[in-house]
Amino acid sequence: MSLYNADCKSAFLQGLPDDERPTAIYMRPPQDGIALEVNPKWQSKRYVYKLTAPVYGQANAPRRWFLYVVQVLTGKHWAQHTLDPCCFLQRVDDQVVALLGLHVDDIITCCLPGYEHLLDEVKTSFVWGSEWEKDDFIFVGRRLQKQSDGGLTLDQTHYVADIMKTKITKDPDEKLMDHPELITEFRSGIGSLQWLAGTTRGDLSSYVSLLQKKHDELKVADLIQVNQVLKFVKATATSYFRIFPIKLSSCFFVAYGDSGFANAPNNKSQGGYVVLLTDKQALESEQPASRLDRKSYRHQRILRSTLAAEAASLDKAQDMGHFMACGFTEMTNPQFRANQGLPDYEVVPITDARLLWDAVHRLSTTFSEKRVELDVAGLRSSCRNLRWVPTEKQHADALTKMHPKLRNEFRAWMQSPSVTLVDSKSAYDGDDNSKWR
Repeated sequence: MSLYNADCKSAFLQGLPDDERPTAIYMRPPQDGIALEVNPKWQSKRYVYKLTAPVYGQANAPRRWFLYVVQVLTGKHWAQHTLDPCCFLQRVDDQVVALLGLHVDDIITCCLPGYEHLLDEVKTSFVWGSEWEKDDFIFVGRRLQKQSDGGLTLDQTHYVADIMKTKITKDPDEKLMDHPELITEFRSGIGSLQWLAGTTRGDLSSYVSLLQKKHDELKVADLIQVNQVLKFVKATATSYFRIFPIKLSSCFFVAYGDSGFANAPNNKSQGGYVVLLTDKQALESEQPASRLDRKSYRHQRILRSTLAAEAASLDKAQDMGHFMACGFTEMTNPQFRANQGLPDYEVVPITDARLLWDAVHRLSTTFSEKRVELDVAGLRSSCRNLRWVPTEKQHADALTKMHPKLRNEFRAWMQSPSVTLVDSKSAYDGDDNSKWR
């Protein structure tokens, strides 16, 4: 399949008429020289115009535009995804034959061969700002490029080129709030990193999360560290992550969950997860994988042990893996609805905490911390297919701590992600096990 991208021209003006307000909105005519020359009567102060379509800046304009899109697409037999109302599916007989994603006024869409007429119908239903682009375009800040094997690469090289660093001469121990201009620089730097980390640069996620603190806790040293990360970003500007084509008949989801214990501000623990789609052959040999989602986050409650932190992270990873499996099943199975039944695809959760793996597989456990007891009991019912891997195969490890080596390893792995879940062949570290240790 090919991917297509386009943006609607003056999208809000294409929205449904505003019938939600109790009174109408009026505007004065333009007063610039060119407008007054074209229409001299506008020089009179007596004229006002009643708005009949939503305009940019109007509070409900985005909603009126979205309702119009839904009205048009559903009228052409597109259906909204159960979990994402901005994702539309076209079902024909026993197949989902086309998908369309909407982000404000940008669309991204694809269809199976032979169903291009469905996209032509969409093309004639709206006014577009430019010609549709195919297989190489920028969508919501990400450059997508189709590869010869049918897969995709996503990068933000064009964005990195515009990032600026700051010269700092202050003492690292000084408080940032004593220098308002440096607070602005910190916000700018961390904002740039946050945008990159949330889109294509997952290797920056832990730094972005752990560097964010309350204003009165920030020091010049934090800004220096932001600058160091920006320097790394500039040096690795061409980094990307890759999506491999995986056979639907033999694919499954893998959800890595990991945690650092009490390594975040205020004794909080940092968690991370990575969700991938790969072939079931990964249970026998190393296989390419498509990285679908990843996140570095701070646990909201203070966790009192490593086991508690690992259990909370695994639970979140399993939860996200199941959510994505349900969403993906609805995109591939025309009879399935994500809010009904179990997904067609297996979800295999992964941990590198052997103590947690043992606890989940016991019939019962007794921990002094009863909250952990509850977490493990929940995992016991949802993670019976839990796998343990050594730390060097725990791909979420780089999302739980600020470590330059792990960061660069994760960046390199994203460019050609792979998964292996081969069982140990024996109970000792002989030839069978050495490569996994």
